Amino acid sequence: MWTERLDAGRVARALEQESEMSIPADLRIALSLLVGLGSAVRAAEAQTCPACEQAAVVAVGDTPFVGSATGCLIPADPSGCSTASNNTSYFSFTPSESRAYRIKVASNDIDGSYTVLSLQSDCTAFSQIACTVGFAEGTYFPSIDLVEGIEYRIGVGSSEGGGDFIGSGMLTIQPVDPPGFGCSSATVAVLGTNAFDSTGLTEIIDLAGTCSPVPEEFDDKIYNTKHFRFTPATTGVYTISTCGQDKTLWERLAVLTGCVPADGVLACSDTFCLSGSDPLGSSILGVELTAGVQYTILVGGTTVADAGPSKFVISPLEPCPAPKPTRQEIEPCGENINDLCFFAPDNAETIAVGDSVRGNYWASGNFRDVDIYRFEITQGTRITLELNGTIPGFAVFVTPECDIDYFADRTEGFCPALSAGACLPPGVHFVAVAPIFFNGFPCGYDGGNGYTLTVSGEPCDASPPPNDRCADAVTVLEGTTQADNLFAATELDLMTCATIGRDVWFKFTAPQAADYMLSTCGSAMSDTGIDLWTNCPGDNGQLIACGSNSGQPGCSPFLSALVVKLADGQTAWIRVGSEAIGGSFEAAPFSLTITRLGSELVCGDPDAGDCCVPSVQPFCNDIACCNLVCAFDPACCAESWDLACAASSAICQGPCSAVPQNDDCTTPVAATVGINNFRNTRATGTTETTCGTIYSDVFFSYTATTDEPVTISLCGNDGGSALISGGNSGDLDVRLAIFDGCGGSLIACNDDACGVRSKLTFTPTPGASYRIVIGSSSPDGDIYGQGIGAFALIEGEPGGGKCVADLNGDGQVGAQDLAALLSAWDAAAGDLNGDGTTNAQDLAALLGAWGACGP
Repeated sequence: MWTERLDAGRVARALEQESEMSIPADLRIALSLLVGLGSAVRAAEAQTCPACEQAAVVAVGDTPFVGSATGCLIPADPSGCSTASNNTSYFSFTPSESRAYRIKVASNDIDGSYTVLSLQSDCTAFSQIACTVGFAEGTYFPSIDLVEGIEYRIGVGSSEGGGDFIGSGMLTIQPVDPPGFGCSSATVAVLGTNAFDSTGLTEIIDLAGTCSPVPEEFDDKIYNTKHFRFTPATTGVYTISTCGQDKTLWERLAVLTGCVPADGVLACSDTFCLSGSDPLGSSILGVELTAGVQYTILVGGTTVADAGPSKFVISPLEPCPAPKPTRQEIEPCGENINDLCFFAPDNAETIAVGDSVRGNYWASGNFRDVDIYRFEITQGTRITLELNGTIPGFAVFVTPECDIDYFADRTEGFCPALSAGACLPPGVHFVAVAPIFFNGFPCGYDGGNGYTLTVSGEPCDASPPPNDRCADAVTVLEGTTQADNLFAATELDLMTCATIGRDVWFKFTAPQAADYMLSTCGSAMSDTGIDLWTNCPGDNGQLIACGSNSGQPGCSPFLSALVVKLADGQTAWIRVGSEAIGGSFEAAPFSLTITRLGSELVCGDPDAGDCCVPSVQPFCNDIACCNLVCAFDPACCAESWDLACAASSAICQGPCSAVPQNDDCTTPVAATVGINNFRNTRATGTTETTCGTIYSDVFFSYTATTDEPVTISLCGNDGGSALISGGNSGDLDVRLAIFDGCGGSLIACNDDACGVRSKLTFTPTPGASYRIVIGSSSPDGDIYGQGIGAFALIEGEPGGGKCVADLNGDGQVGAQDLAALLSAWDAAAGDLNGDGTTNAQDLAALLGAWGACGP
């Protein structure tokens, strides 16, 4: 009952689409019977699902259940559940009192990927109140308000269709305690360790608007809340922490002046373990409490699933010892003089190696203070950074361009946080100091905003590599050469395939004419770039080729490779460096491998085909695009560079994503008899026709040599094709027209003659020149309106014609052919438009060919 509508509905829609056609009586009767069947099926579906009407009655508590393939489907609804609930089992629940309830389902076995939990007010359509999708271990409504006396239907289904269903499990319904409920039975907390168990607790405390935990994970609620009362004996700053305790749940903590957030929230947190070894631990690092005042401490989970035994510790905040400062930061707390976003080398505070700077920083309102310091060294020096403070922070080297140096040594943590040390070359260097987080530590933070940064140094060898300059390029041969760019400068400051910094140079002479691959695969450096030059740039050298993002099998995609054709005895200069990441350039060892390819075809080989054009052989000649496409579709580099590979190439930054050369009518591509490739990716214009607007249009020229009919076809049966840019996004909805010239008269046009593709036939005048226009029915810029494909240009009567629809070969397109097509629905046997399946588009094509075959 739940699947039969599909076929009949398709027939009905196809009949509606063809309502303006002249349809023979016998065909109309046959289709009317099918439409009637579809109406009957839809009427049956409108009835309520039997499993809902016969739902098992459940009560508050745990109810084990065994599911089955009920056939009940709750369709996906963009305004409700984004996932359909298949084979839904139903339960009936009538609350004895109006209040919030938690509803949970945990399944022991499930064939489908996810559990879909839904709630309906009854069994009729449009009665769904809520739904959620989760894993088998537990899918929740954490708190949902239900009304006393109303019989609700709880649905449990599988996210997967077919025969998948929830085999068995446990349905749990619990009343949710109102906020503040647990305050009356709060446990007395003491200095030291306090054990608790949140199993069975249901109270949810929402901290939103009063205190945002750091980081802002999930939401601002404490689930399964346990209440404690704490009255300090002395006034002071205290730390409350679950870090380092034996537990399995991730807690959230809060300190209140009363029972609910509205009474006042002093502090809250769901992270900040000092050692970093406890990812589930939470700490309120510093909250000032007054002697003799009773406070409420809340502890619970960060999600509804976090419940169980745990512990927290209350202790006075220990001051962080730090070296005696030699200077004081200029910037007051709360001001923003030299923030990283506005950093310039001339406004950083100047310090010296050996200084200990006493500063302050803060984090509040999704903003953190960043302090920039500069120092200068006259020789290679190993610099060590030490940071001490009460707020978790970091100290890291930054570039003069205002970028954090991702590859430099850094310190992270506090009290103390010590870097391993980095050898730096002579010159001016910059250090940034900032809190780790963006919230939770405003100026006036109870634990204090102060820190001490100590910069220490000792001599080290920071000599540049011998091939730092092109004039000193190292000669290399075929095979692998180990090298590094430690302390290298950036000699050539321009972007080729990528922005390369800290570059070093090599020189290679080809022993014979061949294709050569240059690769950094296997390097310790994480992201490389390669350039190939005819000579040093300063000696009028010209760029031959460049490579980035190799994608070679077994090689990191961020390492580099390029393929070039070199003549016998040709010498080339090779530049290898680090690609920029956030303005930083990595200094690390790498390997340069030069391989003679001979006749072997690989990505980027000059003899491989155009990436924008399908080919029977794998690979294409743009190495970056080839590797990018093959990373998503390995068959493109193993079997053939087919139409899907060519369509995927439109996502590359290269020729296949450029504006087509035939974007304008005045620059057409000459079409020839046979198959012609086209691409309207990045095409910009539109053409108006009586068949509708052609968007993202491209132009071809055709000069007639015959007075016989000429057919332009994108239909699969004629060899045509069209895919949306991206390769796996489906057929491109193509419109087609032919004019007698640019700005001339429309000769013919078509939209959707074969599915979403088009085909037209016209009779030309020998010697006349025509413009073929191909584009989309979707507006410019629409992701479904641009793509790649091919059209057939056929002089004379095309093969097949209308008799493609003559499935039984009797020379007529009639009722027997209709029956054959319907019996092949969703299979390939009745495919008329070449898209590989039989569907409503093929039915429409059959209707258009009804009657005797013929020219």
